[in-house]
Amino acid sequence: MAGDSFLDQYHPEMLRDGLYFPDGQIDDEVFVYGSFLQSRMHQRGVTCSDCHDPHSGELHADGNDVCTACHNETPPEKFATIKPLAYDSPTHHFHEAGKPGSFCVDCHMPSRTYMTVDPRRDHSFRVPRPDLFRRTGSPDACTGCHTDRDAAWAASAIVDWYGEERHREPHYGEALALGRKGAPGAAAALSGLAADAGEPAIVRATAVEMLGDFLDSRTVGPVALAGQDEDPLLRLAAVAAAGALPPDARVDIAGPLLDDPVRAVRIAAARALAAVPEETFLGARREAYLGAVDEYLASQLAVAERPETHLNLGIYWSERGDADKAEAAYLQSLALDPDYTPGMINLAELYRATGRIAEEAEILQRALDTGEADAAILHAAGLLRVRQKRYDEALELLRRAHEAQPGESRFGYVYAVALDSLGRPQAARKVRADALARNPYDVDLLTATLHQSLLDDDIHAARQLADRLSALRPDDAELQRLRERLRR
Repeated sequence: MAGDSFLDQYHPEMLRDGLYFPDGQIDDEVFVYGSFLQSRMHQRGVTCSDCHDPHSGELHADGNDVCTACHNETPPEKFATIKPLAYDSPTHHFHEAGKPGSFCVDCHMPSRTYMTVDPRRDHSFRVPRPDLFRRTGSPDACTGCHTDRDAAWAASAIVDWYGEERHREPHYGEALALGRKGAPGAAAALSGLAADAGEPAIVRATAVEMLGDFLDSRTVGPVALAGQDEDPLLRLAAVAAAGALPPDARVDIAGPLLDDPVRAVRIAAARALAAVPEETFLGARREAYLGAVDEYLASQLAVAERPETHLNLGIYWSERGDADKAEAAYLQSLALDPDYTPGMINLAELYRATGRIAEEAEILQRALDTGEADAAILHAAGLLRVRQKRYDEALELLRRAHEAQPGESRFGYVYAVALDSLGRPQAARKVRADALARNPYDVDLLTATLHQSLLDDDIHAARQLADRLSALRPDDAELQRLRERLRR
């Protein structure tokens, strides 16, 4: 309803890989909301209606006039903190007036086109930072137009125009890029970003959510603090991160949020606590728990026509330990879309976990028979063949899964294990090496490659691998002892 809290009606995505570039620029087709929350304009109180007619969506002025209504020598009183500057001038944008590059939106709101016909401008109103490309891989507005040049050229041009120190300050995209890669230093960088009150809430919340992949004694503290933050996006992200903890350890973070004033947070808390025994919540806590569970279920059933809804419910009931309700939900997802791969995989896993091996085989074979099985189906079917001791078939399916999605580290790791197990160590080495080149910070691949180096008595390679692993797992005492032995 109009006037209600946004987070009582919607659950926004954070700056997730696949939706946004590491520096927060739009990547896939997303709503303006996530971009605008990153902007200085939002932080200073600018709203949509300051630029757009609230009914038609049309801009209040043409060209640069909508921007210079505020960004000029006499900004409106509401935005008196804006520094006066002749922005609409070649002395600022260094392009010929009226030509591409001279319009504010060209540099500060670059667009991406979706479905061929739908150009959308990034509403984070960011300052172009081509210097970030080397560290984040994010695109920049300059080379979006100057397609014959690269980011290094663009960064050099900005230095020539504005000086060596202009726009060289640290950027949150660097921490998010480290987190996405799982690189050494990621946990510390994300923890620092999560605690930085000067950054936009959606950026800090993204860092908190990403800490779920790095939870240990050092990072659980920032997540717990986020669960007590006054901004609901931080609390929402804390619950998401807490989902990576063992069930009993989630209660301290998510439990107090079951009666949070914001509905999206209550729903997230109920979902995160699915694997926690219901009897954990007694007295007043039980009432809050049951109420939040009801809200979670209702939020899913509000879009019951979508197979994703019933997949979510199936996973929820699986974690609750109710196999019958989980099966019914997965089957409903497939009734809505008979070729829905996640539904098939989760139903097959449910059958495996409950000892219904024949039904697991049947659902996976059904997926394979479509002739369009994706990598995840091929991988699951390969693992089934391993358990059935049909090793040649298993190896072929695992190979196809790896080749269909070579960037997925798990598929490469498992395929290499299968090759080793069937007496093909040279082929296993090649698969591991290729997978590690694509995923240089994958702990399982690094560990397996280190183990092979030790078997090969390749001490030089083993030292390098142990050092790389140590940077990712600095608290691993056994690994430290191995590094000492290798040095000797």
